[in-house]
Amino acid sequence: MRYKHLHLAFFYELVVGLMCLYCVFAVGVKGMVILAAIALRPFVLETAHEPPDQRILRIYYEGNKWSVLLTGATILITYLLFNYLPVSSHGRGIVFLTTIPWFVLIHGLVGFIVAWPERESIS
Repeated sequence: MRYKHLHLAFFYELVVGLMCLYCVFAVGVKGMVILAAIALRPFVLETAHEPPDQRILRIYYEGNKWSVLLTGATILITYLLFNYLPVSSHGRGIVFLTTIPWFVLIHGLVGFIVAWPERESIS
């Protein structure tokens, strides 16, 4: 699905990721319910009816590529730190529970940067 204002769609994702991270740290596992707000995005933002062009597909590709790389790097760094730091198993569970909201947050941030409207005139 393509949105008319792509940068707003990614900003929406960034906000949902931040809210979900906060709720997971404040409430626990039940805070993951906030991720359901992503399902409301097509109803909140205006969609475009024409098929996406090459520029839009490139933005999605770059956003996904960098999001997966950054999320994977933070998971690896966190895992390596847990081997050397004395952290309880409950702390480890909460940190690894935040992997999905962390990906949503990073994907929103990277997509927002890549889809910024002023970048269209540069490339």
